[in-house]
Amino acid sequence: MYGTIRHEIRINRPAADVWALGGLLDTLEQAREIRPDLRAALVVNRADGRTRIGKASTDALAGVTDLERCPVTIATRVAFPEALAAGQGVTAHAPGSIAALELRKLADWCADALRLYQDGAAA
Repeated sequence: MYGTIRHEIRINRPAADVWALGGLLDTLEQAREIRPDLRAALVVNRADGRTRIGKASTDALAGVTDLERCPVTIATRVAFPEALAAGQGVTAHAPGSIAALELRKLADWCADALRLYQDGAAA
């Protein structure tokens, strides 16, 4: 009926972003009243499990059941600001870095999820 729509909701893990997720979930619920086939996924970005607030945010996100959870987490990595300073994306600036690997895994996950969604819609 409608074209495929997939929306990733980016959460940066600090407490304010976790708190703001409630409003996004309300908006998603309203959108699904119009588009029941709308898919959304939670992608954790700038994750830092070394801090208390990072761990608390992870715990808070574990309780979110209204969204599909992307299995790939993008951690806080030095390669990101270094690539930005060089005027490049991290996959071009540091292709062998863990940051680039995480982004490639995220891209692969998104492509697979979209492919599965399209195959299901076509069936």
